[in-house]
Amino acid sequence: GVVYYSPRWKAMLGIPEDEVLTSPNDWFRRVHPDDLSLLRSAITSHLEGATEQLEIEHRVRHSDGSYRWMLCRGLAVRSSDGEATRMAGSITDITARKEAEAQIRYDALHDALTGLPNRTLFLEHVEHSIAIARRDPHYKFAVLVFDVDRFKLVNDTLGHSAGDHLLREVAKRLRGTMRSGDVLARLGGDEFAVLLDDIEAPAMSVTLANQLLDALAKPFRLREQEIFVTASIGIAFASRDDASAEEVLRDADTAMFHAKATGKARVVTFDQSMHARFRHQLQVETELRRALERNEFEVLYQPIVRADTHRIWGAEALIRWRHPHRALLNPYEFLAIAEDTGLIVPIGRLVLEHACSQCATWNAVETHEGSPIVVSVNVSARQLADATFIHDLDQILASTKVTPANLMIEITETVLLAEHEITQRTIAALRDRGILLAVDDFGTGYSSLGYLQRIPLDVLKVDRSFVSALGTPREHPEIIRTVAALGRDLGLAVVAEGVETQAHAALAAELGCTLLQGFYFAAPSTAETLTSSLRNDGAGL
Repeated sequence: GVVYYSPRWKAMLGIPEDEVLTSPNDWFRRVHPDDLSLLRSAITSHLEGATEQLEIEHRVRHSDGSYRWMLCRGLAVRSSDGEATRMAGSITDITARKEAEAQIRYDALHDALTGLPNRTLFLEHVEHSIAIARRDPHYKFAVLVFDVDRFKLVNDTLGHSAGDHLLREVAKRLRGTMRSGDVLARLGGDEFAVLLDDIEAPAMSVTLANQLLDALAKPFRLREQEIFVTASIGIAFASRDDASAEEVLRDADTAMFHAKATGKARVVTFDQSMHARFRHQLQVETELRRALERNEFEVLYQPIVRADTHRIWGAEALIRWRHPHRALLNPYEFLAIAEDTGLIVPIGRLVLEHACSQCATWNAVETHEGSPIVVSVNVSARQLADATFIHDLDQILASTKVTPANLMIEITETVLLAEHEITQRTIAALRDRGILLAVDDFGTGYSSLGYLQRIPLDVLKVDRSFVSALGTPREHPEIIRTVAALGRDLGLAVVAEGVETQAHAALAAELGCTLLQGFYFAAPSTAETLTSSLRNDGAGL
């Protein structure tokens, strides 16, 4: 048949108005190959009476070579017996709308910062691989979850814009390392995921994962600074035929958290035992939250005595959890999980409140007439880095009216050396308030001792492993002697922890330790028990 093409239709496609077009093929030969059969089918169906009107979207080639989206609407004119004799219709350019819809779909499936597929699109790719694996027993794939170690430190020190720049650069390096068929996605924050497609064997995934780590070994340049980045990677496979994409990703995520918990900067492959461990951690976290609500925590005190007289110099506050079903739990059974989840902040605040209140009571004239009693409290990295720590401490000092010089904060060498700005400000604030500062587990770190001259300290606590080895083939008395001499030269008190026998006490004192702590003198006990000891302390412990 003959087709009339309007000047408007020609203008939409960049066709000169005087160009003669009369054949349907003048239209069809410009239609995108993927749309042509659908267009022909829609026209035929309408002409045969299967549809009331013609309405179809399709792409038509512009004279500049690009394709424009068109909405075609038409209506057949029929004879009295229903046969189509001709058809009239219109064409509307809907390219802008289609591009906007495509952008919305793209944005819904991609990460705005890096342009990578997001979690939703990544899971679609994994589901596709699972479907292939079900059909083909020889097909294997792996899912990697990739987390940048210590990324928060970059954000905190250099700012979020620098952090965003680093994530874009990390994504660029990872893309440059991967094979063409693999999929890289950003799951959110500093977490990425990789779908390794069609691998020969599971071991190949470990090799490829290590190549990703190697790609990050070279420094990144941020604001004229060189930043070195490491990452923790978890690997998982679809171990069951009925496994879903969510489950495979969850397993890889679990393995990644295991990699972070066991040293970072490493690759860990998922195994089922990890689920049991993480279920346990989740259960403990839930129970810790309830314990805070139900006041299940108790604070015990272990005396610290003078090495020469064995009279009480102070006491260390030690938390215990009176679990409703598991009796009294020691810190090693729950504090690591509290630290990971941030629950250490409210738990630590509770210990500080109890310790400061008790310290004020012990130093009341009617309770203790000798030298002031110092109460020490362990404070973790998470607590020191918490922006509310000093504010909370000031409130506790004010409400308990404790003398700051009678309170001692114990931190580890690792925390003391941290370059975290908030942590360093917190340590300085402690010194400004006159609070004593002790380094716990001294001698187990691997760092320079230069910080002892930079940071004003009051006490060094020799790690119990050195003390408990005294009098055995494992002993290294020279370490204790060196620490004691260092403390003496710097004007610091030196505590020997882990004193469990009379021999330990005698040897530690002989080696130069000025204070002793351990089960030989007393196990951690209630404040009431230690109060009785203080009242009867004339002869020492």
